[in-house]
Amino acid sequence: MSVQAYVPSKPGLRVGTGGRSAFTLIELLIVIAIILILIAIALPNFLETQIRAKLVRVKSEFQSLATALEAYRLDFQKYPYYDAWGGGGSYSPIIYRLIPLTTPTCYINNVSFRDPFLAFEAGGYGDDLTRYYYNYRNHECFRTADFPGFTVPVWILNSMGPDGAKNQGLMTEIWARGMVPFGQVIIYSPTNGTRSAGDIPKTGGMTRYRG
Repeated sequence: MSVQAYVPSKPGLRVGTGGRSAFTLIELLIVIAIILILIAIALPNFLETQIRAKLVRVKSEFQSLATALEAYRLDFQKYPYYDAWGGGGSYSPIIYRLIPLTTPTCYINNVSFRDPFLAFEAGGYGDDLTRYYYNYRNHECFRTADFPGFTVPVWILNSMGPDGAKNQGLMTEIWARGMVPFGQVIIYSPTNGTRSAGDIPKTGGMTRYRG
């Protein structure tokens, strides 16, 4: 006559082969729910950290470009402006406008700084060009039929900001001088939340913009 050992079972556990216990379906659902809650809490913080890291990157790269721009002006008494192809405003990315910073004198190793907030084609600039880089203009770019007398030596760098939309950041200096209506230019401010609307401009020279 064989004797079987008695194995007491705990509430909520199912005794399997070899006396091993297993989770019930309800317990598995509870564990999955807890994991989903933790993900829901952690994901927004992760995305916020990404945006803050990109903002730091924009400021750092703008400062590097600003140093090169001012060094160029010390040598030539003007800010770089390259438009050999006659591209006009449509060709304002830094890899085009700032060619003089890299050759023949190297004021900066390269100007291929990609805008971390602009990683898609035709990013809201209103043309069919692929956009990946920061944009640049100086006072010569603005000397058009709309602003024929704008000769103040200034430069403007612009990032599209977290919203990835065109908010007229390249017009910041014109806006700061009261030459375009208030509200036409939207400037990004982290005080409104890291994902708030607006472009991220940086200006130099005889600028009136204070940002």
